Amino acid sequence: MAKVLFADDSVAVRKVAERLLTSAGLEVTLAASGEEALECLARERPDLVISDVLMQDTSGFDVCTFVRAHASLSATPVMLVSGVVNEEIRRQAADCRADVVLKKPFQGNSLQDRVLELLAKASQPEAGPEGPALESQPATASLAPAAAVAPSEGVQLYYLTEEQLREYHQAVGRVAELEAMLSGEQTRSAELTLQMERLEEIAQRVHQLEGLLAIEHARSAELLDMVTRLEQGTSRVAELEDLLAREKARSAELTQRVEGFAEIENRLGDLERVFAREHGLSEEWAREIERLGQAEQKVKELEASLARAEEKSARLLERVGMIEGAFAQANARAEEMGKVLTEIARLANRAGEAVLPIRPE
Repeated sequence: MAKVLFADDSVAVRKVAERLLTSAGLEVTLAASGEEALECLARERPDLVISDVLMQDTSGFDVCTFVRAHASLSATPVMLVSGVVNEEIRRQAADCRADVVLKKPFQGNSLQDRVLELLAKASQPEAGPEGPALESQPATASLAPAAAVAPSEGVQLYYLTEEQLREYHQAVGRVAELEAMLSGEQTRSAELTLQMERLEEIAQRVHQLEGLLAIEHARSAELLDMVTRLEQGTSRVAELEDLLAREKARSAELTQRVEGFAEIENRLGDLERVFAREHGLSEEWAREIERLGQAEQKVKELEASLARAEEKSARLLERVGMIEGAFAQANARAEEMGKVLTEIARLANRAGEAVLPIRPE
């Protein structure tokens, strides 16, 4: 499989050339600049070199000169491609001994055909030098000398016959006609040259517009991608705004609940303080009840002693008044203790209602 090195600083041109040459069954190596092409040529020897004429770092003419200057590469065919092909381009291509100059953009199979033609020509043995083609020379009328008269002072005179004079006038008329035709052709050639220059300018402008169009296509693709991402981002922003609104509502609800919990906590603190106070009072009343219980037990013991005293001795009748007075006092005390117990029960019920545990929901 033949190897082709293609150098061009345009990505689009490289892709088109790679597709065309690969479809022709060729192995293609691409170089994005002239320097890269020279580096590739220093490493390997391709069967054909194709280079763009105008590149930023190294021109196609420099690449061709490099190929011709190295013995191992000098026989390698070189094709130059350019968006504008004029006499100056052809002259410089001839100076660096390029094989072909092809115009971009490539029309149809022009690139494939010229590449295959160069590869086929390079594979054939070199032919011997050919001589220049012979050109036919136009016949000129011969001037036959007329009858000579006696020379005068060493001068030889010739006389023209009428036929020779007529041929002479015809030749002069033909020259004038040819000069007029030549002038017309020169004028037409100048016009065609101007037209060619305008066409080359138009072609160059078309090439520039094609490059700008490719750039705009790429930019449009990038903008379309950006628009797609922005649309996705807009949708995501809407989702985030919805989530933010829900989170705000939830935060407000939680704030209200926290405030409610704070109120409950404050109420709980108040209740705990009330409970502590009531608990202290309850303990006081418990101690008082305990003391009253001890007094009641004492009363019972006294009552038993009184009963025993009544049974034992009538002698203590004089002391009955005293005992009855004590008994009356004990009854009064007992009534007072009953009232105290009733009040304690009431306070205990009140404290039980106030100390009910309150749990937050």
